[in-house]
Amino acid sequence: MYSHNLEKTVVLADPNDIESYLQPLNLSQNDLIRILERGLSGRYSTTQNHPVTSRGQYFYGEGVSAARDILAPKGFKRLSLRNVELTISKTVAIYLCRGCDQTGLVHGYPESRMKKGDFTRELMGLIHNNHPGQGKLMLDDNQLKLDLDLPEGEVVPLLPNKIGRDLWFLLYDFDELDEFNRVGIRAELSRPVSYNDKNVVNSFSTRLILNAHQPDPMVQGGETPQFTPDIDLDILKTG
Repeated sequence: MYSHNLEKTVVLADPNDIESYLQPLNLSQNDLIRILERGLSGRYSTTQNHPVTSRGQYFYGEGVSAARDILAPKGFKRLSLRNVELTISKTVAIYLCRGCDQTGLVHGYPESRMKKGDFTRELMGLIHNNHPGQGKLMLDDNQLKLDLDLPEGEVVPLLPNKIGRDLWFLLYDFDELDEFNRVGIRAELSRPVSYNDKNVVNSFSTRLILNAHQPDPMVQGGETPQFTPDIDLDILKTG
């Protein structure tokens, strides 16, 4: 039997530290930011005549497609399991997921915005825990971390999952900026641990807080997005 203290979540916010952590995963901050930018392009392709929910759907669809396109040269490929859309390499799985208003905050406690079904929770090996950050995670000997090439040092052990890979959520949330539906993004790449009675993913063992600049599209007349050059729209990183 093995136990690991759930109280200590590893949170990295310095870009250099994050880049060093991502390298053994065959990822970079630029990869992740480009994925989010593609998602935004999908969101901004909607007009006032689209259903209200379209902006989120277009962001997600374009973001998942972007992850597979951008990471393909690094050996990643698509994996779809009963509507769970993943982008995987031999050792890593990435899951694009909308987070709550704590997403991307260094001292935040992010959760998934939507609940996850039984199949998804079991597939991802998530543990039921209504009080994250308290107590210890208990694992049997046959549930110890996967044999993957991960960064050296104090790394939280991986939870077993049916994907057979090191699972990370690319979490994001929006901040509405103005009447033109422009948004800022708060985002992080985080390793999920547990879910609560509401079936919401509610804790992460490792959180890599992302920060970037990207073009800011100006919507004119509520119809066709017109992209202005090099206006900074921060992926927000605050404490």
